Amino acid sequence: MMDQKQLLPALVVMMLLVLVSGAAAGSEPRVADAGTQFHRLYVAGNGNDDDDGKDSASEEKSFENDRSELQEDLEGNNQAAGSTSRTLNQPTVAQVTAAINKLKTVTEAGDEVTISFIGHGGTVTDTSEAGENGFDEVIRLSDGQYIYDDDWPGLLSGFPVSVTIVLIMDSCYGGGMTGGADDLIEDEHIAVIGMDQCVPMDPPNILRGTVTTPSEDVADGTERDDEEDEAEADGDGDGIVTADEMKKHLEDEGWPVGAPSAGGNKSKGGKDKCADCVMPSIELEVEYTLGPGLFGVHGEGFEPGSPLNLTVFIDESTELPAGSGMVGPDGTFEAMADVPQPGVLVWAQDAAGHHDWAFLGPCMVYVPLTARGCAVGGAVPGN
Repeated sequence: MMDQKQLLPALVVMMLLVLVSGAAAGSEPRVADAGTQFHRLYVAGNGNDDDDGKDSASEEKSFENDRSELQEDLEGNNQAAGSTSRTLNQPTVAQVTAAINKLKTVTEAGDEVTISFIGHGGTVTDTSEAGENGFDEVIRLSDGQYIYDDDWPGLLSGFPVSVTIVLIMDSCYGGGMTGGADDLIEDEHIAVIGMDQCVPMDPPNILRGTVTTPSEDVADGTERDDEEDEAEADGDGDGIVTADEMKKHLEDEGWPVGAPSAGGNKSKGGKDKCADCVMPSIELEVEYTLGPGLFGVHGEGFEPGSPLNLTVFIDESTELPAGSGMVGPDGTFEAMADVPQPGVLVWAQDAAGHHDWAFLGPCMVYVPLTARGCAVGGAVPGN
C-alpha cells in the first residue's frame, strides 16, 4: 500500500506517461500504421470534357481504379479496429465538405485522418491576397466547382487537437495546398503529399502501355512484403509509413513532390504555365500511314508556339525519341515518326508540360491508309 506521500508522485508519473503517449500518438502524420485507428476518405474526381461536352469515361475509370488500389493497400493490415472508410466517386464540392465534416464526428484523440483526392487540379490567378505567390492551387469536382488551397484550413478546422491529418493529392499542383500565405501549415499534425507542378512531367514507369500514377506508387509504398512484413516506403523499418517517408519514396520514384515555389510556375509574361490544367483539352491522335513503321501524329490543345517532343516507349526501360517540332499558333501540330514495332506507347509533351499519350495496338505496321482504327488514344490517369 502507498501512503499519501508516495501516491502523489506516482499519480504525477502516470499523468506524464499518458500525456507523452498521447503526444506520440499525434506527433507525426502517418499514411499507414497497423496499431492506429484511421478514418479515411477517398475521392475520385471526374474526367475532362471530350469534344462532345461529356466527361471522359476512360479517365473516370482510371481515377476509380487508382482509388480502389490505394484503398486496398492502405487498409490492408494498416489500421486498428474501429477505423472507418468512405469513398466518393465524382462528388460535388458540397458532398466532399459534408464528408469531411462527418469525419470530425467520429475521430477521437490520437486518431489519424487520411484524405485522398485523385483527379484534375491546376492553378488560377489570384493577385488579391497579400503574401500569396500570384495564383491559387485548386482541385476540380464534378459540379465544375473548385476547392481552393485557401479553403483547406477551414475545411480541416474542428478536429480534436491531437488528431493528425494527411492529404494525399494525386492532381496537378496538389502539393500547393500548402505553401501559400492562407494555405495549410504543415506541422506535427498536418501533412500534404502532392506534386509541385503538372504531373507527370515525364512518365516514371511504363509497362505494357500503362502509366504509373502517384496513387499507385503510394499504394506500392505502403504494401507490406509477405516475407519481411515491411513496407517499401518504411525507411526506418519501424512498421509505420510516415508522410515524410512517403514523400521520399515518391521522390525516389521520380515524382516532383512539394508545394510550388513562389512564382515558379509562371512564364516570362506572367501567365500561368499550367492554367489550363484545371480543365485541359489536350488530345493526341495517332494514325498509321503507308510505309515501314511510319505513323502520323496529330495533337490539339497544346501550348501555342511551344517546342514539342515525341517519345516512343517500347517498354518500361526502353524509350526512343520520335521527333520534335513546334506547336502551331492554334495549339495543334502534325508530325511523323518511325517506330520499330507495333504495341508501343507514344508520348507528346510541349515545353509547358502539357502532355497526352496514345497506345498503338498490336496490329500490323504495314497498314493501308484506309485501314485505321487500331490506334487507341487516352489521357494520362491522375492528371
